[in-house]
Amino acid sequence: MTLATARTISTPLVKEDFDTLIEMYLEPDSNKYIKPLNDKSREFYLDFLNEKLSQNEIAIGFWGVRSSTTNAIIGTTNLNFFEPIGAYHIGCHFK
Repeated sequence: MTLATARTISTPLVKEDFDTLIEMYLEPDSNKYIKPLNDKSREFYLDFLNEKLSQNEIAIGFWGVRSSTTNAIIGTTNLNFFEPIGAYHIGCHFK
């Protein structure tokens, strides 16, 4: 499955993108407003991505986002149920 815009292509998460995504997560301000993901180790983010990959086997909710011109991975997007408000929300994380 693929979702595309004029500038991006989104596909379900693949292990080949992990290194680039972990580098993005390790950037100092990358998770500034996402406290559970703030200031974690490379190993933490690897476990996090492996968990998302496993969850995608049940319901695809975590996607890699690529530039449509370079095909470089530029971030992620996800669809999650947010318990505190009882609604689904779309999240994104870009370089």
